[in-house]
Amino acid sequence: MIKTKKPTSNKSIKKKLDILWALLVKLKAGNKCEICGKTTNLNSHHIVSRHNLIFRWDIRNGCCLDVGCHKFKNESAHLDPIWFIGWIKENRKQDYEYLLANRNRLFDKDYERVESELKEELNNLQKGEVNER
Repeated sequence: MIKTKKPTSNKSIKKKLDILWALLVKLKAGNKCEICGKTTNLNSHHIVSRHNLIFRWDIRNGCCLDVGCHKFKNESAHLDPIWFIGWIKENRKQDYEYLLANRNRLFDKDYERVESELKEELNNLQKGEVNER
């Protein structure tokens, strides 16, 4: 019997891209919380919901936060999103403007392109370069 390679499901592709995206967000932030500077218990937070596929794997839509700044402090991304958006506008103005300007674009479902771009970004970060797409 000839074995054929089972096609990769969209769910497994998305999971793989999510892991790579989260790693890149942390690396870009120098593996520290962008708000308080802590270096432990870090999360990669989506500024715009990950359900919006145009931004799901865009590292400009990511923010490296410790668990407190992510979910548990009164002033955190999840408990006080109005405060958090103000913080983004003040500290990541270019990313905020980019997200605002591109929020209505459609995702082309080209997962291979997304993976290639993320791997290129990883390569650049490992070389000490930052790609301003």
